[in-house]
Amino acid sequence: MNKFILLVVLIASSLFSSAQVKDQGGSSNNNSGLKTGSEYALETGYVFGVGNNSKDYLKLNAMYGYRFTPCVSLALGTGLSYNLTAEDALIPLFTTLKVNLINKSISPYLDLGFGYSFDITKSIEIEGVYPLLNLGAGMRFKLKDKYALNVGIGYDKQRYKSGNIVNTEGIGVKVGFSF
Repeated sequence: MNKFILLVVLIASSLFSSAQVKDQGGSSNNNSGLKTGSEYALETGYVFGVGNNSKDYLKLNAMYGYRFTPCVSLALGTGLSYNLTAEDALIPLFTTLKVNLINKSISPYLDLGFGYSFDITKSIEIEGVYPLLNLGAGMRFKLKDKYALNVGIGYDKQRYKSGNIVNTEGIGVKVGFSF
């Protein structure tokens, strides 16, 4: 168990260690659009639970990915999802596919994320592993050559244990910074 926690800490720290986008060529000559290459992102958000057994929670995620074309990227990430009222805590490990619909300085996007969350509510020991799914849409605003602000909305579905195992879902808002 301690090895897993160490692995999560190492992955998270590597996400923050060398924060820059490296242009790998193949990008458009238009400097207003998106570039190919490595990309880091930090995002925070809030999910408003809908339906029975659903919970509101605050999310903080860090991701490292690669932009294969100016419009398609794939990232791996981890973070923390925390329910403020019930004090439930989950550590998600996920992958996200993001598709920008146009290659401009302001670009709408769609994203799909899936993975698993590890319940660490009562202690640092993992109490359960649960699947998660995120569907989202938003806008990417290029700030400088290597930096962008991302704003989005989405649907989150999470299998979760709160007494009994239940499915929880919600509509969320998120703001992120990629570099």
